Amino acid sequence: DYGDGGGVAVLGRGSAVVLVNTRVANNTAARLGGGLSCLCDGCRLLVVGARLANNSAQAAGGGLLAAGEGLDATLTAVQLVGNVAAGPSAAGGGLAVHGGHHVTLESVVASENAASGFGGGAAIVRGTGPVGLVRCTFERNEASPQGPAAAARGPEAGGAAPGERRRRLRQAMGAALPIFRGTLLQAPEGIAAGNATGDDALYPGGGALYASSRGTITLRGTT
Repeated sequence: DYGDGGGVAVLGRGSAVVLVNTRVANNTAARLGGGLSCLCDGCRLLVVGARLANNSAQAAGGGLLAAGEGLDATLTAVQLVGNVAAGPSAAGGGLAVHGGHHVTLESVVASENAASGFGGGAAIVRGTGPVGLVRCTFERNEASPQGPAAAARGPEAGGAAPGERRRRLRQAMGAALPIFRGTLLQAPEGIAAGNATGDDALYPGGGALYASSRGTITLRGTT
């Protein structure tokens, strides 16, 4: 037991992992992937029509963590709501992808997720190939060293009232979208208001999205 995958844990090499119309909610991982952890070299991860809500992890990927050399990860029509990456400098409140060779997010909605380090909505880190976001929405996510408390979680988890959550998020309002190492082909029309970031003196926030890859990073129709 490595403390990964509070709801679902996948370990392997060269496999295909497919989740369709799946709900993963209210799970906790001591390390990675509160809802789903996929640690798999050379694997293909496909998640379609899923909802990952109110999951938590200490290190990375409150909702979902995918990592592996040569990993191909595709998320389509996925909802990431009220997930938390809570440990010191934790990454990816809704989603964390590490070392992916090809990462595609299409029609993904990340709302009211939080990370104590960077990438409140999503963190895509140390990619080796192209990263694409198409028609995705990021709203009311937070990356703050002050800690992702219940105030940053979604309505299914209770916590503070929506108005109070928004007030606390706005207190730390900052850069929503740090992107590094890749080339931004098409800038987003604008990341939705209400994403917030603080400063942990290690990584530069990314209340909505933090992305770094050797490949091209493309955003199209993403708000």
